[in-house]
Amino acid sequence: MSGLATLLALAAAGAAFWWFALANQAAAETADEATPPLANPYYVSLGDAFVVNLADDEAMRFLQTEVEVMTRHGEMVAALETHLPVIRNRLLLLLGSRRFEELATRADKEALQAAALDEVRKVLADAGETGAVEALYFTSMVMQ
Repeated sequence: MSGLATLLALAAAGAAFWWFALANQAAAETADEATPPLANPYYVSLGDAFVVNLADDEAMRFLQTEVEVMTRHGEMVAALETHLPVIRNRLLLLLGSRRFEELATRADKEALQAAALDEVRKVLADAGETGAVEALYFTSMVMQ
């Protein structure tokens, strides 16, 4: 009788495994269908390098940086190009308002990056542009 019980237990375990495997596969397929894949990113350069004076009481300090933004909305590329003069103006004012000491650490530079992204988003929102700029990148940065 114990052989029959073992056989029934193995059959029940196999059936349970099969049922859970199919249920998990169906759930995974449903989740994949519910989450559309992200569109490929567009990287848009904001033109020539930004060069600004940094405030410093002891020496002349400069910051030179190149900036690119990333969006997944194709129509946003044209909007960025249309509003590029305003975006560059706002970023020049932002960059030029910093002190040399305020950009000493990685955390300082990341805070500046977040502030710059906010400026770009504000310009686009004020212009009534729809879509999203997801990220802003400093692709080069020199301070002296």
